[in-house]
Amino acid sequence: MGAKASSLASLNDSAPALRVRDLRKTYDNGTQALKGVSLEVAPGDFFALLGPNGA
Repeated sequence: MGAKASSLASLNDSAPALRVRDLRKTYDNGTQALKGVSLEVAPGDFFALLGPNGA
């Protein structure tokens, strides 16, 4: 295992860089945009969340 593979292995064994549990968003008019979203993003991963309009 090379240095790069070794560092990637240690990244995968560590705690997530971002952890979200049961995220909810409700607008004033009652519209639920998010309901119970949970996710983990590992160190070194790239993550994007896009809505219908691309924002």
